[in-house]
Amino acid sequence: MRAIACLSFLFFSLLASGQVTLQPKQMETTDVGVVYNKEFAVNVYLHTKGYGVGAIFGDIQTYYKTSFYHIDLGLVKHPKEHRPDQIPQGSILTRPYIYGKKNTFMVLRAGKGMKRYLSEKAKRKGVAMAYSFQVGPSIGMLKPYYLDLDNTQDGVPSTRSEKYSAENHDRFLNTSKIEGYSGFWRGLDEINFILGGHIKGGAHFAWGAYDKYVKAIEVGLLLDVYFQRVDIMVIEDNSPLFANLYINLQFGKRK
Repeated sequence: MRAIACLSFLFFSLLASGQVTLQPKQMETTDVGVVYNKEFAVNVYLHTKGYGVGAIFGDIQTYYKTSFYHIDLGLVKHPKEHRPDQIPQGSILTRPYIYGKKNTFMVLRAGKGMKRYLSEKAKRKGVAMAYSFQVGPSIGMLKPYYLDLDNTQDGVPSTRSEKYSAENHDRFLNTSKIEGYSGFWRGLDEINFILGGHIKGGAHFAWGAYDKYVKAIEVGLLLDVYFQRVDIMVIEDNSPLFANLYINLQFGKRK
């Protein structure tokens, strides 16, 4: 009987011990959020000589590093562009115009970049700080700038839309002959292309970097360089180099 009792006690002790070891270990959990691999954002930017819109296609490699491809289209102005302060006596302006402007300059940029966070991303609504840089080719597009010029002949009033040429130099720069801007769409079929490149870098601030949606602002320096002079104005010095400070707003989605 004593042997049976000892065996019974040993059996139940082992069973109880087995039940304890079969219980799952209680793990300490933390809310680390969803891990995303891709990022897409639309950006709207202003810089010291223009503005533009674009798109970013990102590959989230680690918590700290995202590589991306970008493309954007923007307008670049000459620093000396201005509208006349007063309407010349006797002229009727149909549209405001830029005095002495020869071409409208637009830029298509594309390339590759990197964004690296300086510290661990905020889990909720905090702001994560990073630095961002990108580099790639630029395609400049020069569209002739048309003005409505007074073309009165033999006392018969008339108006003709004209772009700048050596033949109409005096009339194109004579404010008494200018009746206004012909409109953006005039000259779209006469665009000339200029090849170049760009580099862009700045400080990047992201809100809720673990969130599904991208919300960020970026400030920095944008540099465009072209293989030839960019003739925006008639009488001002034109340059192949454009250096601009920019501010960029980004909105998008991660997955």
